[in-house]
Amino acid sequence: MTYAVTTVTVPKTGPGGQLVTAACPTGTFVIGGGASVSNEKAGLVNDSYPQAKTLWAADVFNNSFTTPLTATVTAICAPAAATAP
Repeated sequence: MTYAVTTVTVPKTGPGGQLVTAACPTGTFVIGGGASVSNEKAGLVNDSYPQAKTLWAADVFNNSFTTPLTATVTAICAPAAATAP
């Protein structure tokens, strides 16, 4: 099992939020994941879900004009052969 992690700065977002993704390395597929924000008073993770076979995605909102916010998305990845039926 491998973890792929992406951390980005999220500016003030509009009604659609910001999509943040973490990509599994070549030869692996996503089997789970999650997301978090650095300041829950300033922002939130609306949802977190698999997107395609190799990506974990999250919709993140920053509702503050003044508070910096980072979002971290983690994909849990497994070798492709281990995920085949």
